[in-house]
Amino acid sequence: MVAPITARASKMRIMLGDNPPSVPQTPVIPISYSKANPSVVTVGADEIGKYKDGDYVTIAGVTGVGWTILNGSRVIGAVNITDHTFQLVGIDTLAATGTEPSAVGTVQPANSPGVITYVAPCGLNSKTLTLTKNLQEIDIPDCDDPDKVSWIGRDAQNLSAAVSGDGVLAAQSVPAWTAAFQSIDSINVEIEIEFETGTLIYTGKFQVDNLTFSAQQGQRVQLSINMQSDGELVEQWQPS
Repeated sequence: MVAPITARASKMRIMLGDNPPSVPQTPVIPISYSKANPSVVTVGADEIGKYKDGDYVTIAGVTGVGWTILNGSRVIGAVNITDHTFQLVGIDTLAATGTEPSAVGTVQPANSPGVITYVAPCGLNSKTLTLTKNLQEIDIPDCDDPDKVSWIGRDAQNLSAAVSGDGVLAAQSVPAWTAAFQSIDSINVEIEIEFETGTLIYTGKFQVDNLTFSAQQGQRVQLSINMQSDGELVEQWQPS
């Protein structure tokens, strides 16, 4: 019989992340702009990594009849589907005159996110991560016998996660928890569950929706926390 590989309770960590400032990118001089709907921008092979679908880019310095429409803040898509190119969503240059511009103007990539630093606040003795799939129920009739008792079908509607913890109120952790609770924006959170064979890591945005302080006369102050996910939780497995 092979014993299961389990994680120890002490090896689960709840970590709060900072909100680092974004890193400005250097403007890029494109190789060319195409006469198309949507218009396509070609950049160097060493530059395409600065762009991703859904980014806003800022184009400036393009001249010519029908080509100035390229200038401004633009949403991009289809990044690198054709080598070193991306589309300018909704920008039509079919009516432009003259040759397609090349090596003119600049395309400012979106700022890249800074590196998030995660720190585990001290004091939590118990930690819980709850993953929830919300289901929509519907009766599925029997087409051959409509009067037959139906089975219930269940369709996945959405996913969510909740994090909770209890422990001693550590003075050094109070600023981190109160700042997270008072923040209007969701905060970066990482949950690590360590096994002998590797570490399961979840990262994502959470809202701290509950901080509870409690104490009895002559005893230490206790803290309970609860957080709800805000958007997708990314799962990663890191082998040991």
